[in-house]
Amino acid sequence: MTVRTLVPSLALLVSLPAAGSAVELLSGDISVDLSVRIQSRLEVISASDATGEDYDIWDGPVAAGEEAHNVNLMFRRARAWISGSYKDNTKFNLTFAADNTGARGQGLNDDQWEMLYGWVSHTMQTEAADHTLVFGKFVPAFTPTLYNSSGSLLFPTRRLSTTLSTPLSTMALEYRLGSEYVDAYAGVIEADEIGGDDGGDYWFYLRGETAFLPEYKAPKRTESFLGAEGMDWLVGAAVATRIDGDDEDEEITQFGLDGLFHRDALTASFDFIYRTADTGPDTDVTSMVIEAQGGYCFPLENDLLLEPALRLALVDQNDDDDDETTPYSRDGGASGMYITAGVNCYFDGHHHKLQAALTSFTPEDGDADAVIFRLQHQLSF
Repeated sequence: MTVRTLVPSLALLVSLPAAGSAVELLSGDISVDLSVRIQSRLEVISASDATGEDYDIWDGPVAAGEEAHNVNLMFRRARAWISGSYKDNTKFNLTFAADNTGARGQGLNDDQWEMLYGWVSHTMQTEAADHTLVFGKFVPAFTPTLYNSSGSLLFPTRRLSTTLSTPLSTMALEYRLGSEYVDAYAGVIEADEIGGDDGGDYWFYLRGETAFLPEYKAPKRTESFLGAEGMDWLVGAAVATRIDGDDEDEEITQFGLDGLFHRDALTASFDFIYRTADTGPDTDVTSMVIEAQGGYCFPLENDLLLEPALRLALVDQNDDDDDETTPYSRDGGASGMYITAGVNCYFDGHHHKLQAALTSFTPEDGDADAVIFRLQHQLSF
């Protein structure tokens, strides 16, 4: 199937009826929501390795005499989840995913349904604050772009700050304090050993965020406020350290700053993460990500919304190495400069939208450049 036939087949999905809210089941003290999210994505790319030869971002180096594949069509996310509450203070979630179904790529074995998240939380309320304990498989609070819902992203791909994130979807225990002025988080995450074996390592993290003035505190963290009237913001800081349970000499420590701002049609955010890793004798590595993005939402006829967006990101995987030449891979993460321009068309807010984005990657050194076009349709209900 050619690109010319793939694009119309994907675009036809916009004719589907707008998605409504999740199915809600009530029984006494229990409330249950059943929800589904489907993201179909087309990727078209032109990429080179450090020597300027053709490169396949999904399958790696191209063998002599062969050509790089430049099209990938997939269900980037296919998810169904059960969430709800017991009485007023206990919440739960079970999320099942078959992400990357139909995608080409080395190591992509995610096209079978599996439990992605599963957690339970309980909140104790006082006059001054809410105190919440969360246990299970969930997204820890260190990296905001990860606990932004994947359904409300400004671009088809997450921000590059995920390059230096703590683990996603692993067993964790987290304490959350919610107050009028400050929200705070503290947690521990189970992780594979730095050397690659299962278990044995742990992340410990702390995070705080505030709007300084309660009347401007964003009610929900999202990358696009869909042109809603009003002004909101959040500023956050976090620190995390990873300790090897078998070898105290192996350790990773990282620090993060981030911000979110919304005023009427304008939405903007920034991220900064700095990491130092000591994984053995003479192997100290310093890494960094700096990123900013924004969008402006225009109302159209028939309740449609159009939102142009721009993202700039700088990734440095090793501050002591000025000759990093790693080529672009999948959603990015190699050292270099990333510039992404895109536009979103909302048919029913984040429930039903079409996103298009063009990313240009320039490496720190060498000729491993890349240009990636992504077209993604999302339906949530």
